[in-house]
Amino acid sequence: MTASEDDSTARNPRAASVMHRVAAVHHDDPGHGEGLQAGQTFAYPSGTAMARFLALIEPVLIPRVDRDILRKLPAELDSPSARSVLTDSSVMLVPLTVRDSVLGFLVFGRKPGRPAFLPADLAACQEMAERAALSLHNARLYHHQARTSAVLRRSLLPMLPPHLPGVEIAYRYHPYSRTTQVGGDWLDAIRLPGHRVGLVIGDVAGHGLHAAVAMGQLRTAVKTLATLDLPPAQLLLRLDQFAQGLDQTILATCLYGIYDPLTRRATFASAGHLPPHPGEPGRQG
Repeated sequence: MTASEDDSTARNPRAASVMHRVAAVHHDDPGHGEGLQAGQTFAYPSGTAMARFLALIEPVLIPRVDRDILRKLPAELDSPSARSVLTDSSVMLVPLTVRDSVLGFLVFGRKPGRPAFLPADLAACQEMAERAALSLHNARLYHHQARTSAVLRRSLLPMLPPHLPGVEIAYRYHPYSRTTQVGGDWLDAIRLPGHRVGLVIGDVAGHGLHAAVAMGQLRTAVKTLATLDLPPAQLLLRLDQFAQGLDQTILATCLYGIYDPLTRRATFASAGHLPPHPGEPGRQG
């Protein structure tokens, strides 16, 4: 069982818990464990035995499930199939915890004909649960960071190119692969005096939130420096000075050019970036 996303339970006896059964494995005859299938969601109101178990964050070892214990079963286990599986079985409940927060719990059971669980079994399962909880926690953090980075990056990219007299602008962003869609690439078309346009393509090394934040800082700096109407080489020189003053160390490349539709001439300067290809749209990967 794992907690619903953003519903991790802390050490609070009054907090209700929502759990989703993500897996159920048993080795009984077909149909014997039908009441313990994956895909169900359960809410444990405050004051119930399961809510107290999740709030205390302590493992439970029941050498044998007798009739008294069966009468106190949580609602999601109170079914004929579940009673058939649990009667006279040996059971362990082990919480999945990270930094005093419960991500879920594991339930282990042995058939009546097998030896009961011992404290040594509980200790081994606790160690396994700690590793599993850490993996789940890291996966959640990665998923959250990737989602945050994607939202940030989409908010920073231009939605539509500006409409400028004598200039037709088109762009397309093409990720290198599906697994690295969130990175530090950016592009811009900036309106300049005299009907000219500043064209920018930049790339911050890496992927994720760090690269997206650094990209936003550099992109803002370029747009600010462009208002000074500097030649491309001077703009990149000042951009480099700005990048060196950032708190974190970053590796980035940038291509900046100015196009004049009246003379139909363009001037470009590159800071480690690939040169432009006439007739081809800019592509970042």
